[in-house]
Amino acid sequence: MPSPDASPSVSVQDLKKVFRVGGQSVEAIRGVTFEVPRGESLAIVGESGSGKTTLARILMGLERPTSGTVKLGGEDLPNGRLNGRRRRRWAERVQMVFQDCYASLDPRQTARGCVAEALAVHHKAPRSELAPRAAELLGRVGLHLDALPNSLSGGQRQRVAIARALAVAPDVLILDEAVAALDVSVQGQVLNLLADIRDETPDLTLLFITHDLAVVRQVSDRVLVMERGLVVESGTTDDILDRPTHPYTKRLRESVPDVGWKPTATTQV
Repeated sequence: MPSPDASPSVSVQDLKKVFRVGGQSVEAIRGVTFEVPRGESLAIVGESGSGKTTLARILMGLERPTSGTVKLGGEDLPNGRLNGRRRRRWAERVQMVFQDCYASLDPRQTARGCVAEALAVHHKAPRSELAPRAAELLGRVGLHLDALPNSLSGGQRQRVAIARALAVAPDVLILDEAVAALDVSVQGQVLNLLADIRDETPDLTLLFITHDLAVVRQVSDRVLVMERGLVVESGTTDDILDRPTHPYTKRLRESVPDVGWKPTATTQV
């Protein structure tokens, strides 16, 4: 649940993003507006092409909006391309865990090395404390081995990616289809881990981006539904999953056999 201080952690106002494709303009984001209080978890759901990943990339500073504003904790997303010191400073505010956890990790670094590098780059620990602090963060996500990414399972690699993101102590953690590539039992473990992280870090704001309504109830307070770059419906998780009103949300709801389903974690992976 959100912390008692409910001032906006993320504020997006009339955000628009237009791409030029083959000489034509394609509107990926069309006037999106929303706020997320500090410590809340917001699920952003929609089918492929709905604009949710473009929105995440804008929040990360990886894409520049065509118009509109983005604020984190009252601070405006800097104008222009983020690089060098500006990118590091923004990355200390917001971190992302990607769907392809293998591609997001350096194959030459061990799990501990990946996390230690994040600590070093953002000056979160002195050199003498990098290794023990990295091991502590890996333990926090339930990983107690040090190995190269190609020898880890998908669930273990995703835990490394989460530990690396947490190493920066961000205000906002974006998870872009972070469990989509995992099998059901491992999804359950990662979702349980995220729920534990929320309990341990009440000021951390989560943006959980997914096309799958079945996985949002366990980790999200509210849901925002996107279709073709527009927000078509938003509300509490229970309202959106149990009492949807927009036809698009109803179609998404009907495509899931039971959105009350919660994946079960069986074996540690």
